[in-house]
Amino acid sequence: MRPAARRTAARHGPLLALGLATVLLLAALAPGVPGAGARTARPILRGAASDPAAAPPARTAAPGARSAFVPPPAGVVSGFSGLNSSQPACGCAGTNVSYAVGPNDSLELVEGHAAWFSSGAALLRTLPLATFFGLPGDRLTGPTGSFDPYLGRFVVAASDATTGALEIGMSNSSNSTGAWSFYSLPAAAGDRLGTPTLGAGGAVLTVAAPAANESTGAVLGTQCWIVNGSALRNGATLERTTFGPVGVDPTTQAVGVVGSARSGLFVASGPAQLTITASSGVPPYPINVQSSTITVTPYSAPRPLAQPGTAAELAAPPAGAFGATDDAGILLLVRTVSDGGADGLQLIRANLSSGAVLVDRLVGAGQGLFDPAVASDGGGDVVIVAGLSNGTVDPSLVELGQPANEPGTLGPLTFVVAGAGVAGTACTPAHICAWGNGSSAAADPENPTGVWIAGTYVDGSGANWSTFIASANAPPLAAPLLTSEPPSIDLGQPVNFTVVASGGTGAYRFTWTGLPSGCAPANRSDLACRPVLPGSTTVRVNVTDAGGITVTAPSLPFTTQPTITLPIPLANRTSADTGQSTTFTVTPSGGLPPYSYDWTPPFGAVCGPGTGPTFNCTFTGNGSIGIAVTATDSNGLSARSALPYRVYARPQLGAIAVEPTELIVGLQMNLSVPLSGGTAPFLFVWTGLPAGCSGQSAGHLSCIPRSAGPSTIRVEVTDGNGLSANATVAVSVLPAASSGGGILPLDGILLAFAVLAGGALLAVFYPRARRGRGTPPPDTSMIYGGPLPRPREDPTSEEGSGTDPSARSAATSPRAAQQTF
Repeated sequence: MRPAARRTAARHGPLLALGLATVLLLAALAPGVPGAGARTARPILRGAASDPAAAPPARTAAPGARSAFVPPPAGVVSGFSGLNSSQPACGCAGTNVSYAVGPNDSLELVEGHAAWFSSGAALLRTLPLATFFGLPGDRLTGPTGSFDPYLGRFVVAASDATTGALEIGMSNSSNSTGAWSFYSLPAAAGDRLGTPTLGAGGAVLTVAAPAANESTGAVLGTQCWIVNGSALRNGATLERTTFGPVGVDPTTQAVGVVGSARSGLFVASGPAQLTITASSGVPPYPINVQSSTITVTPYSAPRPLAQPGTAAELAAPPAGAFGATDDAGILLLVRTVSDGGADGLQLIRANLSSGAVLVDRLVGAGQGLFDPAVASDGGGDVVIVAGLSNGTVDPSLVELGQPANEPGTLGPLTFVVAGAGVAGTACTPAHICAWGNGSSAAADPENPTGVWIAGTYVDGSGANWSTFIASANAPPLAAPLLTSEPPSIDLGQPVNFTVVASGGTGAYRFTWTGLPSGCAPANRSDLACRPVLPGSTTVRVNVTDAGGITVTAPSLPFTTQPTITLPIPLANRTSADTGQSTTFTVTPSGGLPPYSYDWTPPFGAVCGPGTGPTFNCTFTGNGSIGIAVTATDSNGLSARSALPYRVYARPQLGAIAVEPTELIVGLQMNLSVPLSGGTAPFLFVWTGLPAGCSGQSAGHLSCIPRSAGPSTIRVEVTDGNGLSANATVAVSVLPAASSGGGILPLDGILLAFAVLAGGALLAVFYPRARRGRGTPPPDTSMIYGGPLPRPREDPTSEEGSGTDPSARSAATSPRAAQQTF
């Protein structure tokens, strides 16, 4: 409550008490009964009934003392008395109290009456409710009011028991005591409407009322209206959209969506679910309406409540739903429930976008809480007001606080006004014995941390009632909570720093220090930026409220990591053969460890898990492939690299080629073997060679056997990757000739010959040039056998003339043989 309000309340409270001289007996008012026929659907615009020029003079309390009526003492929360049963010619009841607060004054509504108060809590005037609406008689029930900060106007609604219509009104300025414009919302044919609810929070007004069949009384659901509030702001013709009835329970409440200028929200409270009906658009344009359900913990309807010091019980409080939303689209709903043994208030917080229930629990169980109302202040702090009555605690008006930064918690009960009765004693007229079924809560547009609450109480006679109005201020400025999202980043990523402040007075001022390079401070609770240099810093922020109180949030260490980089993977072998395994390894740098890895398995390979820094593959095919990997750091940034890799076919050897096909001791032998697949370098090992031959690391060799006999020649090749292949061949080396023989060089070939036993001649031709590996040997060998041919006689030789036989030996020398052939 503003200081001026507290001073005025202290000053005028006794005067108001002295001026309330007439005590009226309460007459139980039945719910509003609609008229016999349906009103025309055309909006009806009436004149400003409360315009000072047209309205009756404001009535004020007559001087005098209230007999046997003790005003309730104020508790922790300061307040003042509002309307009461002693108002002259009131003829009204104190139920369904509604209190609306504007920047300059306030308006209180009860069954049958209205009152205006200054910002200092001084009573300005009172009017019968029907007179205020410009209607004859005493016909309006269930009044409700609100101040729409977006339109800067007061809005009121009430049910017309005579016609069945809903009457709504809007002030023509931000002053509730000025001129008003009033309109009618007729019911559908054959329907009657009950106590309305009103939501005012933007360009649209949401109005709802339970609808019942006029003949049978069967509840049909809740009739809903979307009204163009901006048009009514200037007293223009009513523009609205009607839909419904929706829901199956008559407790639907119309809730103004805070921060949205084009939305309406209706909440129907059922035993085990909430029916959420949301609309978008502004009449006369098309309105989009969608409904969904949210499942909540089922509870039974509330039971009657005990009164201290008497066997009497309060009537069962209504199981109505009272809700508010914040800018993030979070619905807060509080309702009176019973679980069979622990009556209390069910507190529900739900995300309107996802339908997720964030909080669903019973508060104040067993304490006899009833008829709750809820409102949020400018800082998001929630105030819940409710009546309290049980067998041990005097009837009271209580307040529960819910800090904005702890949305799942409720503060302890604060007794706003405590009953004067004493437990165990009779309920006398001097005692407050019950709080009526009426509570109200409204945000203070001039105090961001203030919420105004109101409630009704009754004395022991059951005839005298009064309302109590109080200002519930938020707690002192608390230590802010500073966070960053994400907690750390890589260079190039954005970050959002947020500080959550609660308590204090008025708007906050924010002073930031220690921000990362590239982030500029600003007077706001959230800063979005993109640091330009890596490094670590400590972010700090001071929060100062309108009263000049400054608190510092705990410092926040913050690091901007270098950008993550990923080198080319390393392999434990430079290449592989088919069937071999290779392990690949990658080591990222920069970013925020730990890293996650995603390896891409290549085609033609069987690979293990690809989620670590190493990756193992066994290759089933050959060719050129690519090994690719992506590494992602804990901040969500990724880097990718790849390694070209070669896989060869396994080494294979063909058959060993031997030439000549007949081997003779002392004659040259050539061996060669074809190779396919594998990877260089190759290592050849020859074994089983005839005596006089030694192997060499090549796929071919030439040698001259020095002994006769069979041999099994084997060659094994090992490639650069360690895989081997082998081949074998069986050969037989023949013994040399017993008489004569030699080698003669001819053009391009060598002639080897030997004289065998029996006079046969063996001759073999060899090419003189060495062939390269893998070239098949030409068939150049020729074997001649049989008696040695006699050389032609030279008539000049000495053989024919009986010369020495040694001359014939010269004729068979290699040179002579070459000449012969």
